[in-house]
Amino acid sequence: MVMRREASTAAASAAGYQLVTDKYGRTYRWGETPEQLTGHGRWLYIFVPWLAMMVISSFEYAFGTAENTLGQVYHWNLTQLTSILIFWVVFEAGASFPTGWLREHGILPANRAVLLGGIMVLLAYVSLTVDNLGIALFGWIVLGGLGAGMVYSSCINISSKWYPENKGLRTGFINGGFAYGAVPFIFIFSAYFHPDNFRIFLIVLGVFFGTLLVVLSFFFRDPPKNWWPPQVDPIAYRDEVERRKELHAHKNPPATRVWTAGEALRTKNMYLLWINMVAILSVGLFGIALTVPIAQSLGWAGFAAASAGALFALLDGIGRPIAGWMSEYLGRRQTMILVFITMALAQVGNYFGALWHNLPLYIIASGIAGLCTGMQFPLFATLTADYYSEATNAQNYGIIYSAKIPGGLVGGIVGSMVVTAVGAEGSFLVGAVVAALAAVLVLTHHQPTVEEYVRVHARAAAPAPGSAQGQRAP
Repeated sequence: MVMRREASTAAASAAGYQLVTDKYGRTYRWGETPEQLTGHGRWLYIFVPWLAMMVISSFEYAFGTAENTLGQVYHWNLTQLTSILIFWVVFEAGASFPTGWLREHGILPANRAVLLGGIMVLLAYVSLTVDNLGIALFGWIVLGGLGAGMVYSSCINISSKWYPENKGLRTGFINGGFAYGAVPFIFIFSAYFHPDNFRIFLIVLGVFFGTLLVVLSFFFRDPPKNWWPPQVDPIAYRDEVERRKELHAHKNPPATRVWTAGEALRTKNMYLLWINMVAILSVGLFGIALTVPIAQSLGWAGFAAASAGALFALLDGIGRPIAGWMSEYLGRRQTMILVFITMALAQVGNYFGALWHNLPLYIIASGIAGLCTGMQFPLFATLTADYYSEATNAQNYGIIYSAKIPGGLVGGIVGSMVVTAVGAEGSFLVGAVVAALAAVLVLTHHQPTVEEYVRVHARAAAPAPGSAQGQRAP
């Protein structure tokens, strides 16, 4: 097949771009600079979502430190507190696909999603101070979860749109803010968040976080669909990818087709990715929800318990760009296997730290577990873009990211029940086994081929059995 370079219309030429088609039939919009499109360099669309991610991070990563005070105020036990966090995760993860779908269809652009998310974040923090349990839980779980999920979805997919030629490190950088952004607040909650000041504390935080998100929302902007940076020739880039694939030197070849969500869901690989993320996230969310409470139950209170949670969150965030960088050189799948095996070993370290009541070992193992927890998010995000295209990644990764819902239910609620039933030591060993199984599951992943794309469309076009088209003439 001959590769084509053509201006789509005279207007397109005047606008300074061409529609360039590679030998696979994939089209790229090539020629415009970010400055021509938005008035800003594309670095801005890395920095702004990174800040927004840090703003929403305290919902998930500082909640464990705030649990003691909230438990005293509302008389909630460990399982109830963990359930609140996990049901927040259900709404946060559940918002991802709808937000991505609305974004790709031009109904809810990223800037409006972040604006609405900021307002909902403000209301969530304020609602937790109301003397009405229903309002408090609805505001924190539903409004807070949906608002944070809209912000998260808007942030995580923007880097692959502005940096389609090198998305791993940048996706990891943005993603990292969602974890280490909470580190200062982990210590602040531990030191200053008490039953006598919890209302004013939460109101101030809500106003600060919500206002900042509203301001940041004005700087969110997606490039045109299939946009490609002018300094990188997409045809030459694709040719180099194919040449390196033939030499077995290219670790992360980009998608050969732009797969819509409906098309992607007709491939078994989409479901294997989802199941794998459920498994590894159940281990990671167990750590997010229970690292600090378990430390407190073992007799380590105050600064010591907060340190375990803070190191978990800090390395969780730092690990995300590291994962992106590693995956560019080792390959996404190879990096996943390495990370998931390391996660299993970290769970073993937590087991011995809890068993021997060894605080340094427990903190170090918690940090390594946090590192691996953070690494999985950019790995799944970039792998999904590599398999199904960055152009539709807001929808497709939204589907994969929904694995956080069952992963959270298993890791958080079931995990807290396991801790209650068999103790912290046994629960860490269960986590080690699950992480090891997740590493094995990585071997099932593969990039959908052109032939698979053709088969998907052939099946979709085939008449249904028993239909008028499917019946033979007598």
